[in-house]
Amino acid sequence: MEAYGIYSLKAGIILTVFWGIYMLFLQKETFYRFNRGFLLTGIAAAVLLPLIVIRYTVEGYTPSVPAFPLSGTEAIPEGTANDYTLLQLCIRLLPVVYLTIVAVLSIVRCVGVVRIIQTIRHGNLKRYAGYHLIELSEFDHAFSFFRFVFIPSSVKKEEKDMILKHENAHIGQKHWIDLCITNILSLMWWFNPIVQFYGKAVRNNHEYFADREVLAGYEQKNYQQTLLNQWFHARVFPIASSFSHNNNLKRINMMKKNISNPTKKLFALLAIPAIAIFLMAFSQKEYVAKDIKEDKPLILVDGKEIPSIDNILPDEIYSITVLKDNSATSIYGEKGKNGVILITSKAFAKQNPESAQLKTEMEQQHHELEKNNEEQMTKTLSISFLNNSPFDKPLLMVDGKEVSTVDNLLPEEIESISVLKENSATAVYGEKGKNGVILITTKKSQK
Repeated sequence: MEAYGIYSLKAGIILTVFWGIYMLFLQKETFYRFNRGFLLTGIAAAVLLPLIVIRYTVEGYTPSVPAFPLSGTEAIPEGTANDYTLLQLCIRLLPVVYLTIVAVLSIVRCVGVVRIIQTIRHGNLKRYAGYHLIELSEFDHAFSFFRFVFIPSSVKKEEKDMILKHENAHIGQKHWIDLCITNILSLMWWFNPIVQFYGKAVRNNHEYFADREVLAGYEQKNYQQTLLNQWFHARVFPIASSFSHNNNLKRINMMKKNISNPTKKLFALLAIPAIAIFLMAFSQKEYVAKDIKEDKPLILVDGKEIPSIDNILPDEIYSITVLKDNSATSIYGEKGKNGVILITSKAFAKQNPESAQLKTEMEQQHHELEKNNEEQMTKTLSISFLNNSPFDKPLLMVDGKEVSTVDNLLPEEIESISVLKENSATAVYGEKGKNGVILITTKKSQK
């Protein structure tokens, strides 16, 4: 039922778009055949387009909805549980209510059709080219049903000819097909008022077209008088085209209109961007997982490169050394850019004790290199702070000479850095040392 509800919502939106365009721009124009095609296109679009779902892929990760399971102590409050149960009951009853109303409406329409069929079978049927005529005193209005035309026997001859021409126009254009379609829609979507409005627009356009066919051979005043004489307020069969369709004032006004400018048909093109927006609004994302390219380190076991350490047991390992950054690329080049893992197995260490000793020495060298890198980083940060300090700058002394900046001094050129503060600074350097003194000794000076 939920899927049908969403489908009905989409179909209702499309019908509203086409109906709105017709009512705003086309209903008062005289190109009735074009209008009929436009309205039927709207029905086809409403039925078929909701079945089309545009899907587009998005690279990323599928969003997950966290689950919050309720433990035994987190029970739903009693009032909320009752409301939830009532809501569930209403949702379950929706299909029953919907189908019940559809059944009632179907029965009503079937009764109308049965009445017409009985009239055809028991009435005085006259066959003519293209249609069959039935005249009965029981009818107080004229209408057509498929190829059958029903006229009250009390109608005058001059009016009868105009009525027959009008109903023959309905039969010739097969307007009953449109009426059957709109009636099916009104059964499917009886809850949507737009469907009723749409069906009324289709019927009005039928009448305008049939009226124009009559006016091609009769005077407008005489035909309008006939239309007013046939005015009635009784119920019209839903799938029958009635001569006295209850929109006579509009029909009379449409008879007076001149032929519309054909360029106004271009307003129908407004449906194209509307449909495009509709399809995009109901499009669906499909998440495609990204190909995650892991930056794997170089793995060497006993000097041999392997793709993974999954098959190495911990009990078999004698030692593990990890090389990073410069310490890895300086030995292994481009292969070591993501780091190097050096693994020595116990079996290899036992068979090659010298290699194991060399391995231990390499580890010590690696730790020394890391220590030097840390010291180098400290010096770099110190120089950066001195050059960008927001506070009152201290006195800078490089190799015994006062300098204003250390921008040109590289970290690797520094041998040592000493700091004098407060009394110890002013005692040696006087007023200049009030903000402190930084003494830098370079490797060049040390040599």
